[in-house]
Amino acid sequence: MPHPPSTCTIEVDLTRVLWLTRGWRWDYVFLLKPLVGVGDAWANLRSRVFSGVAPAVVPYSVAGVAAEGNVRRGFVATTFLDPRRCDARGRAVTHHLIWFPPDESSARMVVPADWGPQLVAALAPAFDAVFGLDLSDQGDERDLDPIAEVRDAFAHELAHVPPLLRLSGPAVMVYVFFRPIGPMATKLIELPRFTPPSPYTRTRALLLWAAVFAALMLVGLLVRRAS
Repeated sequence: MPHPPSTCTIEVDLTRVLWLTRGWRWDYVFLLKPLVGVGDAWANLRSRVFSGVAPAVVPYSVAGVAAEGNVRRGFVATTFLDPRRCDARGRAVTHHLIWFPPDESSARMVVPADWGPQLVAALAPAFDAVFGLDLSDQGDERDLDPIAEVRDAFAHELAHVPPLLRLSGPAVMVYVFFRPIGPMATKLIELPRFTPPSPYTRTRALLLWAAVFAALMLVGLLVRRAS
């Protein structure tokens, strides 16, 4: 069984990264969404990847496979508390990151143990530019979407950042389809697919509605007779 090298370098394409975090006065926003992955099921994927995990300053990492129908994509994910940033209530900001490497079918992945903090540090200028946005009071602009404002502002700042980041550090290796090694875990995320209701389900719903309507009519008739 091969052992991981002591250090490694990875190239992370930002178009293959999911990043969920929050700011000083704005709640969780997906600042990055991959151009590849699992359709629009990002919130579902994030919640299941980090289910039961209490983030800490030391990054927690997990690797696995996101499955949607016949499509399976390998991923490496990490979550951690930001030691430099707190929100308006004094709570440490949490970062959730999921990266879909180009070789999604690889049985094992080698990454720097702190690739998540390194990525956030590399994007610090763009993140800091939007972190302090105060969207708690929009005044009369009730049609303004705070989440969209944060995303648009971050996208503007991100235009000045190279789309490909090189991250290096002490390495950890995980077997995605087999037994995990080291401080990383592995899991298979089966994403739900929308199933149209069957004709039987529709018929049962119509019958139930008709029964409720008939019961209400009967109650009304009895009330009129009693009066």
